[in-house]
Amino acid sequence: MHAQLQSVMEDLQRSEDELHAFAAGADEDGWNRRPGPRRWSASECVEHLNLSSEAILPEFWRAMERARSAGEATPRPLRLGLTGWLLVKGSGPGWSPRVKTRTGFEPRHHGSVGDVRDRFLALQDELRVCLRAADGLAIDQARVISPFDGRVSYNLYAGFRLVAAHQARHLRQAGEALGLR
Repeated sequence: MHAQLQSVMEDLQRSEDELHAFAAGADEDGWNRRPGPRRWSASECVEHLNLSSEAILPEFWRAMERARSAGEATPRPLRLGLTGWLLVKGSGPGWSPRVKTRTGFEPRHHGSVGDVRDRFLALQDELRVCLRAADGLAIDQARVISPFDGRVSYNLYAGFRLVAAHQARHLRQAGEALGLR
């Protein structure tokens, strides 16, 4: 696997490992407790990640099909592009300004915390399948239209990195809600 895609794969695994660690240290009430007004519970943080992954994965598959149709292989380093770089930097855990979540991506907790965790893990598996399928394609040449704002586009490689950064940010927030950070 391309080293840069392997790095994204490792980031996704770290997110999954972090979620497992949280699950071992918190009960249902802890997962659903909001740490303050207008703050999300750990369960809501994970639900938001689920909603985000559910929205972006179809876009990734479409962009990958375009990359496959173009027939270009990519042994070279993948590039984020300016928009991708800005989004990845602004979505990671080191970014502090709060951004209002768009309608449709606000957590709407339905079911148990176990259901939310299981959905996250299933989506992680789908992201890994998508990453493996992208290996060898010129994914930094295939555009993704953001499902969060149709005026924004970035390349597929940036999209993968964006998902990993977004997960790190909200899992950090989940850890804070659980009192583990």
